[in-house]
Amino acid sequence: MVTTEVTVKIRIVNDFMIVVPVTINLSGPYDFMLDTGTTNTMLDEKLANELVLRREGEKSVLGLRGSMPF
Repeated sequence: MVTTEVTVKIRIVNDFMIVVPVTINLSGPYDFMLDTGTTNTMLDEKLANELVLRREGEKSVLGLRGSMPF
């Protein structure tokens, strides 16, 4: 088994949010919030369009403002 070590600079925001820099298709880096309690990745629609990413299905997320599709 080959093990590779990677170092990532993270930021802690508001004492609880972990923010990591992410590069997508050689663009970025973009700030992404790391959420260890989810299996989904959400991306702002404007950024997805800018990066010409295709949409894969649709789900709803429940947050402080209620439910919204993504």
